[in-house]
Amino acid sequence: MAGPPYPGGTAPRSALCWNQGQKPAITVDLERPEKCGAFRIQLGAGWPWWDALKGQVKDQVEVFTSLDGQEFRSQGFFALNLRWKDFPANHFWPDEEVVAAHVYDLVAPTPVAARYVRFQVTPARTLTVSEVEVLDAIQYEPFDLRVALPDEQHAMRR
Repeated sequence: MAGPPYPGGTAPRSALCWNQGQKPAITVDLERPEKCGAFRIQLGAGWPWWDALKGQVKDQVEVFTSLDGQEFRSQGFFALNLRWKDFPANHFWPDEEVVAAHVYDLVAPTPVAARYVRFQVTPARTLTVSEVEVLDAIQYEPFDLRVALPDEQHAMRR
């Protein structure tokens, strides 16, 4: 991933920046129709540094797809305010446990064929975008976080 997981410092150097009142559209040309089942965007490094875990993010990002580049159909909005349950247990957190820059996921209910994917960004502050992604799918699976005690580890090796 291109963008840092926290805003400030040199983070804006790795991204494009827009201000409140602007409505940038980031359009990706996949060069041929592809199955699109999930989309990602990295937002952050803007001002103010809103915390997505506290429900502070007021920006909006909507995804549109098109086969011809003329007629676009909405695939929905990214959920930019998050909860702890939205993160895998092994997610790397800053010491402050603040989500002020993040790679957000939008999984389509069913994959769609598209050549063009447009990310319509509506900033409610100064914000940056360092990357967008178009994927055929995202699949999250639960895994066991069981901690094996030293005597159990020895027994498990046999």
